[in-house]
This record gives sequence, C-alpha cells and structure tokens, in this order.
Amino acid sequence: MTARAFIIAIESYDHLPTLTGLNADANQFYDWLVNTKKLRPDSIFGCADKKACPWATTGTTADEITIELARLWRKVLEWTDARDATEELFFYYSGHGFANTKSLAEKPVDHLVASDFKDS
Repeated sequence: MTARAFIIAIESYDHLPTLTGLNADANQFYDWLVNTKKLRPDSIFGCADKKACPWATTGTTADEITIELARLWRKVLEWTDARDATEELFFYYSGHGFANTKSLAEKPVDHLVASDFKDS
C-alpha cells in the first residue's frame, strides 16, 4: 500500500487571533503517520511553524501552501511508485476557516485560512 499525507497546522496569524495547541496536535498526527501507518517522511508534506514542527517542509502563508500542494502533485506524477498507486491520501488541516455563499439558495463553500489572510 502506498500512502501520502499533507498536513497544515496554523497557530499564528497576521490579522486573526492566535490559536493554541495546533502544532502539538499536528506533531501527534505526524507521529501517527510515521509510527503507526508507516509512511516514509518523504511522502509527508507539511505546512507549519518549522520551529514547533521540525517535519514541516514549508511555512503557512497562502503562497507557501499553494506551492507545497503543487510540489505534492508533481512528486506524485514523478514517483514511479506513486503514479496511479496512491491508495491513501491523508489530509490534516488545523487553523481558522470559514464558509460563505453568494446567495441563501446556494450550498456554503468552506475555506481554509492561511496565516497571511487579510479579509474575505
């Protein structure tokens, strides 16, 4: 079985209240992926505070998250063991978010909020 993971943990924001405990929770999730699910560290992509989460591969701004998602996509296409073989993809997000609609008749769309978020 081939598995991949993408982790986003954002405690500190430029313009929103700070959240607590998210990095610790993300560290526990990372440990579970490596120790229980036996994922290779190079198959885990992480956007988090690198001081609090040493496994993080990048930071938590919108650009950093977008670039890291693109990097995951490229890796999946390039890895010979990954192409059409990723049976599980774990996605972990912990941070601020919101949902909005254009009208009351529409289903709300959920949005994750990057650390450099200013307004909707």
